[in-house]
Amino acid sequence: MSRGARASENYRKTIAKYLDSLIKYSSYIQSTRDRIEWREYGRTFSLEDKLLSVPRAIVYTATWYTLGIPPTFLDAEFVIESYKSDEIDEILNYMPYLIEEWKYEAQFYEPSVAARRLDETIVKKINEVLDYMAIKPEPIESYRKILELNPVEPHVIALAKIRCFLG
Repeated sequence: MSRGARASENYRKTIAKYLDSLIKYSSYIQSTRDRIEWREYGRTFSLEDKLLSVPRAIVYTATWYTLGIPPTFLDAEFVIESYKSDEIDEILNYMPYLIEEWKYEAQFYEPSVAARRLDETIVKKINEVLDYMAIKPEPIESYRKILELNPVEPHVIALAKIRCFLG
């Protein structure tokens, strides 16, 4: 299997594992396109013999941040495999910004929230990648405090303002 196919497969499996939480929390994200239901015009991923229906791009992305995980971090499993198989240098050749992107996104990563809203498994994988990359997450304090509020739903826009984007 090609490197790209492996990355895609890992990503789809991650989405499938957390699809219920993704759908639940996506209903709290304000849609800028209220005229079209995401269930009618969302995104679909195929995984094995199933089609997984997920929200439109902005809602999809904003939902992952609300779950405590920047969407970039959904590639954690593939990045771990790349480090373990000594393929990471070649990947960084094609994507030299990858570590910088993870450094930037780490300020929006809140492992305790992700563990509560998703599970410890994904948190451990992300933390492993951060260790490989020698990145110490330092969440923005105001962002962390808002993200930890329960319920978080009324505060999604405040979180987006801190990030400077919804999704």
